[in-house]
Amino acid sequence: MLKKLSRITTLMCAVITTFSLFLLVVLVSVQILTRYVAETPLIWTEEAARYTLILLTMLGAAWLGSTDEHIGLGLGSGPAKTRSKAYLDLAVRALSIVTLVGLAVLGFASVEDFAGSSSAMRIPNWIVYATFPLGSALWAFHSAVVLVERWSGFRDPESEVSSDDAEISQTTSGVPGIDAGFEGGPTGQSSTGEEEQSK
Repeated sequence: MLKKLSRITTLMCAVITTFSLFLLVVLVSVQILTRYVAETPLIWTEEAARYTLILLTMLGAAWLGSTDEHIGLGLGSGPAKTRSKAYLDLAVRALSIVTLVGLAVLGFASVEDFAGSSSAMRIPNWIVYATFPLGSALWAFHSAVVLVERWSGFRDPESEVSSDDAEISQTTSGVPGIDAGFEGGPTGQSSTGEEEQSK
């Protein structure tokens, strides 16, 4: 159920973000042409571009939250290869979700305080400021779905990689001939002997 809802909201964010980017390019282009070419600037294009950028930023962040493509430090991001790295990844994601939920709650609570409307397009201010808590809420939801998937995969014994195996693979990956010795057995040793005799 959560995955299905996450796919729907992700698709919604992707469509709106893509359309917002296209609209932003059009608005800025119209603003440049009317200001510097026709010398009769349209005031509402600047305001519309500003609001479109806000919508693009917040829903784009929520979209990246569903695909797990946000920029992060290597210490707490990326695939977990060891048990300690997995716990750190889960802790960072949980802290991010708590922060986003707090921003969403405070944002929705303070939307009513923004009375009035914009100067050019007469858009109610609460609609513009509502994009902040809405994007935070969607971002928190998508991050929670990713957290559940990571936790389920971490608890699955078949998908776990122990720290010892990870250290062994990292240590032996750069040593020439050691993989052939394990895989080939006597064949690998005999080939080494033949090379020494040929020399």
